Amino acid sequence: AKIATGSLTIGINTWTGVNGTNWSLATNWSCGAVPVSVSDVIVPVVTNMPQLTASSVCKNLVLQSGANLDLNGHDFTLYGAVTGTGLFKGSATSAIRLNAASAISSIYLDQTTDGASNALNNLTVAGNSSSVTLNNKVVIYDALLPEAGTLTLNNELVLRSTSANTARVGEVTGTIAYGAAGKVTVERYLRNGRKWRLLSAPTYDLNQTISNWNFIRTKRA
Repeated sequence: AKIATGSLTIGINTWTGVNGTNWSLATNWSCGAVPVSVSDVIVPVVTNMPQLTASSVCKNLVLQSGANLDLNGHDFTLYGAVTGTGLFKGSATSAIRLNAASAISSIYLDQTTDGASNALNNLTVAGNSSSVTLNNKVVIYDALLPEAGTLTLNNELVLRSTSANTARVGEVTGTIAYGAAGKVTVERYLRNGRKWRLLSAPTYDLNQTISNWNFIRTKRA
């Protein structure tokens, strides 16, 4: 018997949207298959832009200028880099996880509806030696998880507080850096009613001036 040998080259899978907006529909992709964790994906500007209908994955993702990817309340995991100036459309129940080591990613969120289209439930940066840049405003509803690599904020990141939950930053085992316009806004939801409340945040100071909740003091020995 003869055994055939050879190699398989996996090409770039380009979104076409010929049969609607469903990311998980194979006929919407140039390769005739839904992206998996080793798939390099390009999303160009077409009539039907992709929308997730379940938790989804890919390797490298190019969101071309003018294109968008609607997370639609689902988790999206990347095993490569995000490039291009296209937009992720988020929500309070959507999540992005970046797993790739040494990948350089640049992320833009849709700013159409503040607190909705630019929102994520969770954002996780988990790739060793990776670099992820958030280029515009992002609102986090549950957790920012900088587990590895470097996360750079080039605009405002809001930790949202509601009657149901207050967003948090998990253990920082990676690095958080700030661009010129980078900042973090921490919210605290307060229920209606006239009552005494204490607002504070953890601080650590070694005989230097600190600023905390707009209260400035100089530590004295």
